[in-house]
Amino acid sequence: MKLFSKKDQKQYDVLKLFKIVNKELSNSFLFKECMQICLDFCNQNISAYPDYFDVNYGDKIWNSFDKYKSEIQKMNLQNIIVITAMHRASESIISISNNFFNDYDDKKEISFIELSLAINISFLSSDKLNKLIEEIYTIFNFDYGYGLNMSNDYDFETEKKLKKSFFGTTVSSSIDHEDINWQKKITQINNGYLKKIYPYNFLNFSQLDSPEVKSIIHDKKGLLSEINEKIYLLECNC
Repeated sequence: MKLFSKKDQKQYDVLKLFKIVNKELSNSFLFKECMQICLDFCNQNISAYPDYFDVNYGDKIWNSFDKYKSEIQKMNLQNIIVITAMHRASESIISISNNFFNDYDDKKEISFIELSLAINISFLSSDKLNKLIEEIYTIFNFDYGYGLNMSNDYDFETEKKLKKSFFGTTVSSSIDHEDINWQKKITQINNGYLKKIYPYNFLNFSQLDSPEVKSIIHDKKGLLSEINEKIYLLECNC
Protein backbone atom coordinates (compact mmCIF):
# COMPACT_ATOMS: atom_id res chain seq x y z
CA MET A 1 0.00 0.00 0.00
CA LYS A 2 1.48 3.34 -1.06
CA LEU A 3 0.50 6.35 0.99
CA PHE A 4 1.54 9.97 0.47
CA SER A 5 5.21 10.42 1.26
CA LYS A 6 6.87 13.72 2.04
CA LYS A 7 8.81 13.65 -1.21
CA ASP A 8 5.53 13.23 -3.12
CA GLN A 9 3.93 16.25 -1.50
CA LYS A 10 3.35 19.48 -3.39
CA GLN A 11 2.46 22.75 -1.72
CA TYR A 12 -0.42 24.91 -2.92
CA ASP A 13 -1.69 28.34 -2.09
CA VAL A 14 -5.48 28.12 -1.97
CA LEU A 15 -7.80 31.09 -2.39
CA LYS A 16 -11.59 30.92 -2.03
CA LEU A 17 -13.94 33.84 -2.66
CA PHE A 18 -17.72 34.01 -2.15
CA LYS A 19 -20.50 36.34 -3.27
CA ILE A 20 -24.13 36.26 -2.15
CA VAL A 21 -26.52 36.53 -5.11
CA ASN A 22 -30.19 36.57 -5.94
CA LYS A 23 -31.49 35.20 -9.22
CA GLU A 24 -30.93 38.46 -11.09
CA LEU A 25 -27.30 38.74 -9.95
CA SER A 26 -26.61 35.09 -10.65
CA ASN A 27 -27.94 35.48 -14.19
CA SER A 28 -25.73 38.50 -14.86
CA PHE A 29 -22.53 37.02 -13.41
CA LEU A 30 -19.65 37.29 -15.91
CA PHE A 31 -18.62 33.64 -15.69
CA LYS A 32 -16.31 33.53 -18.70
CA GLU A 33 -14.57 36.83 -17.99
CA CYS A 34 -13.92 35.92 -14.36
CA MET A 35 -12.53 32.53 -15.35
CA GLN A 36 -10.25 34.17 -17.93
CA ILE A 37 -8.64 36.34 -15.22
CA CYS A 38 -7.85 33.19 -13.24
CA LEU A 39 -6.58 31.31 -16.29
CA ASP A 40 -4.27 34.19 -17.19
CA PHE A 41 -3.00 34.25 -13.60
CA CYS A 42 -2.20 30.55 -13.87
CA ASN A 43 -0.37 31.06 -17.16
CA GLN A 44 1.63 34.01 -15.81
CA ASN A 45 2.81 32.07 -12.78
CA ILE A 46 3.36 28.50 -13.95
CA SER A 47 4.03 29.39 -17.60
CA ALA A 48 1.13 27.36 -18.92
CA TYR A 49 -2.63 27.44 -19.20
CA PRO A 50 -4.67 24.57 -17.74
CA ASP A 51 -4.99 21.63 -20.11
CA TYR A 52 -8.19 20.05 -18.81
CA PHE A 53 -11.59 21.75 -18.64
CA ASP A 54 -14.86 20.41 -17.26
CA VAL A 55 -18.19 22.23 -17.52
CA ASN A 56 -21.19 21.17 -15.45
CA TYR A 57 -19.69 18.01 -13.94
CA GLY A 58 -18.64 16.36 -17.19
CA ASP A 59 -21.34 17.70 -19.50
CA LYS A 60 -18.54 19.25 -21.58
CA ILE A 61 -14.86 18.25 -21.39
CA TRP A 62 -12.00 19.81 -23.33
CA ASN A 63 -8.34 18.83 -23.20
CA SER A 64 -6.71 22.07 -24.30
CA PHE A 65 -6.99 25.76 -23.52
CA ASP A 66 -7.56 26.62 -27.19
CA LYS A 67 -10.48 24.19 -27.40
CA TYR A 68 -11.98 25.58 -24.20
CA LYS A 69 -11.67 29.17 -25.41
CA SER A 70 -13.33 28.31 -28.71
CA GLU A 71 -16.18 26.23 -27.30
CA ILE A 72 -17.02 28.24 -24.19
CA GLN A 73 -18.00 31.22 -26.35
CA LYS A 74 -20.80 29.12 -27.84
CA MET A 75 -22.37 28.34 -24.47
CA ASN A 76 -25.29 30.27 -23.04
CA LEU A 77 -24.32 31.91 -19.74
CA GLN A 78 -27.47 30.62 -18.03
CA ASN A 79 -26.47 27.05 -18.89
CA ILE A 80 -23.21 27.21 -16.95
CA ILE A 81 -23.34 25.94 -13.36
CA VAL A 82 -19.68 25.19 -12.74
CA ILE A 83 -16.41 25.38 -14.67
CA THR A 84 -13.35 23.49 -13.43
CA ALA A 85 -9.91 23.86 -15.01
CA MET A 86 -6.81 21.84 -14.18
CA HIS A 87 -3.16 22.08 -15.13
CA ARG A 88 -2.44 18.37 -14.96
CA ALA A 89 1.35 18.48 -14.54
CA SER A 90 1.21 20.71 -11.46
CA GLU A 91 -2.28 19.56 -10.35
CA SER A 92 -3.27 23.21 -10.03
CA ILE A 93 -7.04 23.74 -10.06
CA ILE A 94 -9.39 26.65 -10.77
CA SER A 95 -13.11 26.34 -10.17
CA ILE A 96 -16.07 28.72 -10.34
CA SER A 97 -19.56 27.58 -9.37
CA ASN A 98 -22.89 29.38 -9.49
CA ASN A 99 -24.71 27.64 -6.67
CA PHE A 100 -27.98 29.42 -7.34
CA PHE A 101 -28.48 26.88 -10.14
CA ASN A 102 -26.59 24.06 -8.44
CA ASP A 103 -29.40 22.53 -6.40
CA TYR A 104 -33.05 21.59 -6.75
CA ASP A 105 -34.62 24.26 -4.54
CA ASP A 106 -36.56 26.38 -7.03
CA LYS A 107 -38.04 28.52 -4.25
CA LYS A 108 -34.81 29.88 -2.83
CA GLU A 109 -34.30 33.62 -3.08
CA ILE A 110 -30.56 33.83 -2.43
CA SER A 111 -27.52 31.61 -2.87
CA PHE A 112 -23.83 32.16 -3.59
CA ILE A 113 -21.16 32.08 -6.25
CA GLU A 114 -17.81 30.56 -5.28
CA LEU A 115 -14.44 31.05 -6.94
CA SER A 116 -11.53 28.88 -5.83
CA LEU A 117 -7.92 28.52 -6.91
CA ALA A 118 -5.34 26.01 -5.75
CA ILE A 119 -2.08 26.90 -7.47
CA ASN A 120 1.27 25.14 -7.08
CA ILE A 121 3.11 28.39 -6.28
CA SER A 122 3.39 30.76 -3.34
CA PHE A 123 1.31 33.86 -4.10
CA LEU A 124 -0.68 34.65 -0.95
CA SER A 125 2.25 36.33 0.79
CA SER A 126 3.35 38.36 -2.23
CA ASP A 127 2.25 41.34 -4.30
CA LYS A 128 0.74 38.83 -6.73
CA LEU A 129 -2.20 38.46 -4.35
CA ASN A 130 -3.02 42.17 -4.35
CA LYS A 131 -2.94 42.35 -8.13
CA LEU A 132 -5.09 39.22 -8.51
CA ILE A 133 -7.68 40.43 -6.00
CA GLU A 134 -7.85 43.82 -7.69
CA GLU A 135 -8.44 42.23 -11.11
CA ILE A 136 -11.02 39.74 -9.85
CA TYR A 137 -12.94 42.39 -7.92
CA THR A 138 -13.58 44.45 -11.05
CA ILE A 139 -15.72 41.58 -12.35
CA PHE A 140 -16.55 39.55 -9.25
CA ASN A 141 -17.12 41.92 -6.33
CA PHE A 142 -17.05 39.16 -3.72
CA ASP A 143 -18.36 39.54 -0.16
CA TYR A 144 -16.00 37.22 1.71
CA GLY A 145 -13.01 35.00 1.16
CA TYR A 146 -9.99 33.35 2.66
CA GLY A 147 -6.61 31.91 1.76
CA LEU A 148 -4.40 29.19 3.16
CA ASN A 149 -1.55 26.87 2.24
CA MET A 150 -2.30 23.18 1.68
CA SER A 151 -0.36 20.16 0.50
CA ASN A 152 -1.73 17.76 -2.08
CA ASP A 153 -2.52 15.16 0.56
CA TYR A 154 -5.53 17.35 1.41
CA ASP A 155 -8.75 17.73 -0.54
CA PHE A 156 -8.89 21.33 -1.73
CA GLU A 157 -12.69 21.45 -1.65
CA THR A 158 -13.35 20.03 1.82
CA GLU A 159 -9.94 21.07 3.26
CA LYS A 160 -9.67 17.65 4.89
CA LYS A 161 -6.80 15.19 4.76
CA LEU A 162 -6.92 12.51 2.08
CA LYS A 163 -6.45 8.84 2.82
CA LYS A 164 -4.94 6.52 0.23
CA SER A 165 -5.58 2.79 0.16
CA PHE A 166 -5.91 -0.11 -2.28
CA PHE A 167 -9.49 1.03 -2.86
CA GLY A 168 -8.57 4.56 -3.95
CA THR A 169 -8.33 7.98 -2.36
CA THR A 170 -10.97 9.17 0.10
CA VAL A 171 -11.40 12.05 2.52
CA SER A 172 -10.21 10.78 5.88
CA SER A 173 -12.80 12.49 8.05
CA SER A 174 -16.54 12.87 7.65
CA ILE A 175 -18.64 16.03 7.70
CA ASP A 176 -18.38 17.72 11.08
CA HIS A 177 -20.26 20.47 12.92
CA GLU A 178 -18.15 23.20 11.32
CA ASP A 179 -19.02 21.95 7.81
CA ILE A 180 -22.74 21.76 8.60
CA ASN A 181 -22.72 25.21 10.17
CA TRP A 182 -20.96 26.68 7.13
CA GLN A 183 -23.47 25.21 4.69
CA LYS A 184 -26.38 26.48 6.77
CA LYS A 185 -25.03 29.98 7.33
CA ILE A 186 -23.01 30.80 4.23
CA THR A 187 -25.72 33.16 2.97
CA GLN A 188 -25.33 35.16 6.21
CA ILE A 189 -21.79 36.34 5.46
CA ASN A 190 -23.06 39.88 4.88
CA ASN A 191 -24.60 39.79 8.35
CA GLY A 192 -21.36 39.17 10.24
CA TYR A 193 -20.94 35.41 9.83
CA LEU A 194 -17.58 33.95 8.77
CA LYS A 195 -16.48 30.35 8.49
CA LYS A 196 -13.46 30.59 10.78
CA ILE A 197 -10.16 32.46 10.98
CA TYR A 198 -7.65 31.53 8.26
CA PRO A 199 -4.13 32.85 7.60
CA TYR A 200 -5.68 35.26 5.07
CA ASN A 201 -9.22 36.57 5.56
CA PHE A 202 -11.07 38.86 3.15
CA LEU A 203 -13.80 40.41 5.26
CA ASN A 204 -16.73 42.72 4.66
CA PHE A 205 -17.58 45.47 7.13
CA SER A 206 -20.16 43.41 9.06
CA GLN A 207 -17.59 40.68 9.75
CA LEU A 208 -15.20 43.11 11.44
CA ASP A 209 -17.54 43.08 14.45
CA SER A 210 -17.37 39.30 14.90
CA PRO A 211 -15.89 38.14 18.24
CA GLU A 212 -13.18 36.13 16.45
CA VAL A 213 -11.93 39.13 14.47
CA LYS A 214 -12.11 41.51 17.43
CA SER A 215 -10.14 39.07 19.59
CA ILE A 216 -7.34 38.71 17.03
CA ILE A 217 -7.01 42.46 16.56
CA HIS A 218 -7.14 43.09 20.33
CA ASP A 219 -4.47 40.45 21.02
CA LYS A 220 -2.34 41.77 18.15
CA LYS A 221 -2.29 38.37 16.47
CA GLY A 222 -3.18 39.75 13.08
CA LEU A 223 -2.79 42.69 10.74
CA LEU A 224 -5.87 44.41 9.31
CA SER A 225 -5.65 46.43 6.10
CA GLU A 226 -8.17 47.91 3.68
CA ILE A 227 -8.42 46.35 0.21
CA ASN A 228 -11.12 48.75 -0.96
CA GLU A 229 -14.09 50.54 0.56
CA LYS A 230 -15.96 47.26 1.05
CA ILE A 231 -13.33 44.57 1.69
CA TYR A 232 -10.62 44.29 4.35
CA LEU A 233 -7.73 41.85 4.59
CA LEU A 234 -6.96 40.30 7.97
CA GLU A 235 -3.63 38.47 7.96
CA CYS A 236 -3.51 36.22 10.99
CA ASN A 237 -0.46 34.82 12.77
CA CYS A 238 -2.50 32.39 14.86
